[in-house]
Amino acid sequence: MKRFFLTPAIYLLLFTDGYGQHGDYRHDVQLSAGLQTSEHALFEGYANLVLMFFLRETITPLQRSNGLYGTYRYRVTHRISAGLTAGTTFLNTREPLFNDSGKTGGRYHYTSPMIAVEAQFHYIDKPNWSFYGIAGAGVGRTFERYANGASGSIEKIRHPLLTIHFTPIGVRYGKTTGIFAELGYGYRGILNTGISIRFK
Repeated sequence: MKRFFLTPAIYLLLFTDGYGQHGDYRHDVQLSAGLQTSEHALFEGYANLVLMFFLRETITPLQRSNGLYGTYRYRVTHRISAGLTAGTTFLNTREPLFNDSGKTGGRYHYTSPMIAVEAQFHYIDKPNWSFYGIAGAGVGRTFERYANGASGSIEKIRHPLLTIHFTPIGVRYGKTTGIFAELGYGYRGILNTGISIRFK
């Protein structure tokens, strides 16, 4: 009996118009900027999980950077969009990201170009505004450059990157051309804002 009522409810949630009409658009192109990004969120989460289990302590969060992104989304159903995001995060500071060799007194710079697949779930979708959430995962590469202020030497390091992102709250305003703001954690940043263009 429970299954008899549960199956139609799930179908209505995922595949019907529900709260409002989303119009006839299928494609969404976005340009955005992220503040306080955490492209090493996967590493932070894994390290903290292991440390909490064995040592009952956590690591200090890695330094936050900023990022620029381009995104394409395709509307699969009324509730769900699938997307692809490409972008890069960057940081300029005097403190290395992984400071395990006593580096001090220099200039540190890193960039992390990446690409990720994403799923967007629309909680509410009206013609002029929408309320949604996003989950994504991707790969990239981090390029580090450390200039030692004392010796004048320059050290360059690069390593692969696995990254994730989760946005529980996102809001878009505008019918065809709109603006949006998102709060989350991961490669898009704590705050990600930009412009969005929808078309058929």
